[in-house]
Amino acid sequence: MQCHFRLKVVNWEDLDTSASTHPDDVARGSTVSASRAVARPLSELAGRQCGVHPSDWAAIRDTWQQAEAEGLGGNLNARGRRAMGKGAAGGGIMKGGAGTEEGDGEQIYLVQKGGSDGVLAVIPHPGVPPAAMALSAVHRFNLHLASDIRYEFEVFVPPPRFALQDVTLEVRILLGGAAGMEKGGSEGSGGEEEEEEGEEEEEEEEEEEEEEEEEGCLSLDAADLCDQLHRLFHHQVLTVSHTLVMSARGKELAVRVAEANNLSEDERDEAVLYHCYRGMLTNDTQIHLVPDTGIELANWTPKQAATSPGPSKVVNLLSSDDELFPVKKALLRPCLALTKAVQDTGPEPPTVQVGVECLLLDRVLLFLEADFKGEAESFQFDINLTQELREAAACLKLKSLADLCDQRLGLFESRIREYSFAEVAERNASGNCWLLLDGMVLDVTRWLPEHPGGDTIIPTQGLNRDCTVFFELYHSSRESFLYLRHFYMGELKEEDKVKLAEQEDQQPSAEFMQQLWEYTHSFRLHGTTIRNL
Repeated sequence: MQCHFRLKVVNWEDLDTSASTHPDDVARGSTVSASRAVARPLSELAGRQCGVHPSDWAAIRDTWQQAEAEGLGGNLNARGRRAMGKGAAGGGIMKGGAGTEEGDGEQIYLVQKGGSDGVLAVIPHPGVPPAAMALSAVHRFNLHLASDIRYEFEVFVPPPRFALQDVTLEVRILLGGAAGMEKGGSEGSGGEEEEEEGEEEEEEEEEEEEEEEEEGCLSLDAADLCDQLHRLFHHQVLTVSHTLVMSARGKELAVRVAEANNLSEDERDEAVLYHCYRGMLTNDTQIHLVPDTGIELANWTPKQAATSPGPSKVVNLLSSDDELFPVKKALLRPCLALTKAVQDTGPEPPTVQVGVECLLLDRVLLFLEADFKGEAESFQFDINLTQELREAAACLKLKSLADLCDQRLGLFESRIREYSFAEVAERNASGNCWLLLDGMVLDVTRWLPEHPGGDTIIPTQGLNRDCTVFFELYHSSRESFLYLRHFYMGELKEEDKVKLAEQEDQQPSAEFMQQLWEYTHSFRLHGTTIRNL
């Protein structure tokens, strides 16, 4: 099954707009006369949907259907139906959608592999070249994608509770039109000519702003604007900080997604772990508008600040370096030092200064989230932070984190001992991967598949010998030193260490050995002195 699709980005605006998107024509891969073409020109779809050639669309659809046949898609399909609300089909393939009447066609959702949070609604269109995806200037702006470059995409299946309960949209007049969104995005520099063009563009924008002020505010009806947004972007995935483009009364509007919620206000108030950054616009989604200066909305009621009766459910934690962290009280109950703040019954969130710097406090909060979900024992952190986290846990009187740190430190200390060369060689012969680095015994067996240089170079070049020179040769970044404590099992016996060093033709540099000592002396057995210092 093909999981990823490598597609070249092309511009919707450059394609033939006379081609039909009617499903019967798409099935034949044909272009028809204007009399059979859909009523809406392609330009109306460009700001909302993306296009691929019918053959590519069929392959993408087959990916979904094959996953469904293997038992994965069925479950996802059911989850999608529950998530998307009234009238929305589940799974990766949707009927209708933006710019189309119900039943006009199908669209599939794609996301860039390892890329933006944005989700693209894709339709088949014969005007799009094979192995390409047609994107509008708006899409390219939101996803930071360049034309004529190939990117990898994968099918996106909406998860549970993906329909938006409400969304807040900031509305402003788009000066220069949708094409102006890409200004400044090109690479390279054209010298003085480009600078002059930039100055001219700024002057033109200033003139447009002055004209706008002279003309007065653009008056719009909020209810009509919301209806138009529902019609244009129905079943589209809206992502926070992304921009939509639409027209109203002869003006192009930039509509920025400021906030998105897939839980109701009451559910958000009760939820301890909640973060929503995207969701699907459905008929049931409530739209809140925030007009910019220059836009006047009739029939508009500003969004009211959320208020909940009774005591506040949040505590504001102020780190030692004055960073503010609003945290739900339910998450902080294990922190006995914060008991008074957690039990505070006032309507305003209490603020507590804690003696923990912001980066460390952030890790403590990640642990509290894991603890709340019952995953504290599997919570992972850099072993080099163990002592600092232990001190933070003591400051907050967070026993579960203190116990975890003690356990990790205890496991680390209990496994540390001296090994003979024969023991290390025996471990390697049994399928493990134990390395010798300046006398340190390192077990990298479980980490080997993650090695950036591949999983074969270490077993073929580094086993049963002192690999210090290799380590210096292949690791110009000293970031690699940070992992050594994770792998450290102990020290090679002194007599074997001397023999091993004598067998090596080359020696590591004194500078490298000094840095190695600085990173490792704190945890090495017996305060080992590194050679060549």
